[in-house]
Amino acid sequence: MGGRIVAGSGQLLLSLIGFALVIYWFLRTMQEYYSLISSDATPVSYAKFGLAGLLFFAAAWLWSLLTSISMIRQAKEQEPKNPSGPPPRIADVPPKI
Repeated sequence: MGGRIVAGSGQLLLSLIGFALVIYWFLRTMQEYYSLISSDATPVSYAKFGLAGLLFFAAAWLWSLLTSISMIRQAKEQEPKNPSGPPPRIADVPPKI
């Protein structure tokens, strides 16, 4: 989460709500189709739940994309312009095989 607890928690909450709505849509739709086997009732559409779940999940994904872009920009701003010397040597080199 990069230290952004509120943003990460919000994204998780939106995605879980979206997932729950899609699962609800799927289960109700399958129940409706299986009940049509033994009856002549008119089918009921639960597409609004699937669409709502998709929109919640898309909103969480878009929010995470914007948060990630913001974190990358912030990291580039904090990056030192000229490092002061060569990188450190590796102390514990594994033996050659």
